[in-house]
Amino acid sequence: PQGEIWLLQDINGDGDALDVGEKTLWTDGFASVVEMEFHDGNLYAIEEGMVDGANQAIRLTDVNGDGDALDIGERAVWAAGFDDPRGIAVDAQGTWFVTEVEDDLVWSLVDRNGDGDALDEGERRLYADQIDGATTVAIHSSGLLVTGTDQDQIIRLNDRNGDGDALDEGESLVVTPIVDSPVGLLDDNQGGSFCSSFSNDAVYHAVDRNCDGDMLDVVETLSYADDVFGGLNGPWGMTAHAAGGMLLADFIDGEILWIRDANGDGDALDQGDVRLFADGFTFPVDVVTLVECSPDVDGDGDVDGRDFLILQRENPEKILLWEANYGQLFPHAGAASPVPEPHGLALAASFACLAMLIRTTGMETNEA
Repeated sequence: PQGEIWLLQDINGDGDALDVGEKTLWTDGFASVVEMEFHDGNLYAIEEGMVDGANQAIRLTDVNGDGDALDIGERAVWAAGFDDPRGIAVDAQGTWFVTEVEDDLVWSLVDRNGDGDALDEGERRLYADQIDGATTVAIHSSGLLVTGTDQDQIIRLNDRNGDGDALDEGESLVVTPIVDSPVGLLDDNQGGSFCSSFSNDAVYHAVDRNCDGDMLDVVETLSYADDVFGGLNGPWGMTAHAAGGMLLADFIDGEILWIRDANGDGDALDQGDVRLFADGFTFPVDVVTLVECSPDVDGDGDVDGRDFLILQRENPEKILLWEANYGQLFPHAGAASPVPEPHGLALAASFACLAMLIRTTGMETNEA
């Protein structure tokens, strides 16, 4: 099958997306999608599997508000010219980071001229090198985290001298002990991080308990979920779940799992801590939380001419979204007012999960 991205929604509120109508194709036709990031109303996906130098990052937007990105004009190249891109993440300042696994590199990218891409001269620069098997990249409170699959470790990158990169001495630090085949990263929002191990069928929780700047000490990196009660089989990408815990792409079994510490004992190793959220995929490798932007950009509860003027100036690619929802009410969270009409529900939904499918598996499995 071609690389596909699926939209998953727990429409009936039963805690999964296994029911009819809760799993729909969002976009397809990729050579091989390997990681995604959602930012500012757009989904960014790394397309890998083409010849060296032709791999790219794609920006996807549901411009017409029909619940998918399958239409003309909803897909655009955002960055290109990579040999073997694998991970993608964006920080609060709008700087993007892309890893190249074979070349052991991390790039930083910025849309400096505001034309909606990072394809222009000076918009891409080397951020870090010699990251053995640089795979997943994640923004963390302690700095940029990157999984190095060649050395089975997590590396923290910090631009300490403010020169725009982490190439200088002391700006790259190994922060975890050996974790076999680390491929997924997730900030726990409490100073620690979760890391999935593909070969160990486990998710680890790493916390700097003694505040020495790493998670290398005894009991600082512990198993959080595994294949015993959790049934993990090739865990890969993760995302925070709006209902608590995380959603995880299980590569071998073709499933999306919901993992949470149901009994509050600090792990998800107990019976019932891991449950099936969605299935029927072919080698899913990533899952992200999608929070769509409302066309009510001025926040006054409706979609009108004032919203159009703001979008025309600041976000013109959303004009078709405005047109599709003109005259609709978008009440503030918690307000007891009518819900939006059906075509606006996709924009007002608090979250949706996107599971990613890849076309080829040989290289990914061997590297893991």
